Amino acid sequence: MKGLLKNKTLKVLILDRNPITPSFATVLLEGIQKNASMALEQLSMQCIVVDKAFQGVLDAVRQERNFHVVYETSLPVSCRNRNDMLTEIELRSTYNIEPLRLLYLLKERNRAQDFFHKINKDHNEGLTPDEVALLFKESGMPVARFVVDRIMDFMDVDKDGKIDLGEFLIGDKKIKKLSRDLARKTIEDETHYSRYSRTFRQAHIQQLTSRLKVKIRVLLSNVEES
Repeated sequence: MKGLLKNKTLKVLILDRNPITPSFATVLLEGIQKNASMALEQLSMQCIVVDKAFQGVLDAVRQERNFHVVYETSLPVSCRNRNDMLTEIELRSTYNIEPLRLLYLLKERNRAQDFFHKINKDHNEGLTPDEVALLFKESGMPVARFVVDRIMDFMDVDKDGKIDLGEFLIGDKKIKKLSRDLARKTIEDETHYSRYSRTFRQAHIQQLTSRLKVKIRVLLSNVEES
């Protein structure tokens, strides 16, 4: 939806039979209403039921531009506050990656002890959640609080709210092992898939349908008419 609301060239959008909730259909339409620069003219939502608020928003959109929508009959469905959902949609995206893996990627080319002192801005005995969050921000990757909480929970062994050097070094070794195990599993999966694919190719089997392709060669004999 974030991409859609920034799109200024798309004119027709077909969402037929998608699992969209009634309340979110209204949120979608409200987003379209707020973005006057959109070129969208047709929205098809066959088999998608909308809530009671949908028609009011649609009327407002149609007062501003030529807009055609296909949807199912309205129902009196209770829903979450639409303003809250719109706020969630507009929030800055966070990286969809395992927090420990993300920390490992930032640290990878540094000695663990040097990396600890780099994060520890006030040079005290431990890293605070704010210092961990600042690391990602300064690296150009601002992250949600749950990322920081995941790292703190993993490394702060004595649960005193900070990560001392000893805990950081132990945690770094654990993260290295997790990363190696993940890399090894990825290679094994790729090897298995490659072997699987090669077997299918040799047997002339289509992977998507599992149908066997059989080439039939028909030999025709020339029969001379006597």
